[in-house]
Amino acid sequence: MPVRIRDGTQGVQTPVTPFVGPIDHTQPVEIDPSDFFGSDWLDARGYLKQGTPLQADGTPVSDVDQVVAGCLVEATQIVFPEGAAITQTMLDAEADRPVIITPICQLNQDVLEDSLGRALNANELAAIAASKAVFLI
Repeated sequence: MPVRIRDGTQGVQTPVTPFVGPIDHTQPVEIDPSDFFGSDWLDARGYLKQGTPLQADGTPVSDVDQVVAGCLVEATQIVFPEGAAITQTMLDAEADRPVIITPICQLNQDVLEDSLGRALNANELAAIAASKAVFLI
């Protein structure tokens, strides 16, 4: 029995994976959904996008001095908007949840930026470069 039924006529596109080659090592981290309000990493259906860079404490990268601990292995739904626009209140109501990141990987920057709909900003690029385990190609 399906957990959820989605109308297949909505024209939802499945993004291409940003990972290039194998994913080496995975680890769980706890995220607070409210940290992602207004973020390009959260899509309109409530999913964090595959490849989202996260710090060791599960928060998104927002400063040049922060280091990426790993990238989200698979798209993960963190809020259920039920057709409404995602609000801070919706995210605040969601409990913290575990997600799986990979600390050692290669990402295709073009695919990641296509998924985001924008170029990676200087803070994200600096944090990824500082991780020394996550590489953009």
